[in-house]
Amino acid sequence: MLNFAVTGRLKGHPRLDIMQKVLQQLVRRNDILRTRYIEREDFTEQQVLDSYVAEIAYEDFDAAFEACVLDMRSCSMDIEEAEAMRVKLCRLSHVSYSLAFVFYHICVDNGSTKSSTDQFFGVYDVLWSRRPGIIISVPSS
Repeated sequence: MLNFAVTGRLKGHPRLDIMQKVLQQLVRRNDILRTRYIEREDFTEQQVLDSYVAEIAYEDFDAAFEACVLDMRSCSMDIEEAEAMRVKLCRLSHVSYSLAFVFYHICVDNGSTKSSTDQFFGVYDVLWSRRPGIIISVPSS
């Protein structure tokens, strides 16, 4: 079974520290990204955790991006510990980066990926620009 992958190309030099903060905002706002799945004998139980720390892995390479995403998609996720996604920032060249999100297959679909990526990059743009007086918190889903 393959998980669901969303990728995007970035220009310039992304700030991994800001992306990490944004990812935590995304996890805080969306219960599904803090949900663990406990395999019982007859059923699977869902449990939303109060918090979960997601990390963005970083890799610097030019040619192996597609293979990396395929590898990320095919790896099992620890859904019993609420690992609903993996995110990796990849350096493709000295001025080109790509960000890959891989979600557990029941957490997102084609309709919800735009909302997740819009949230991520909207908050990232605000934090990157350091515009004063802008509130980035929104109600959780």
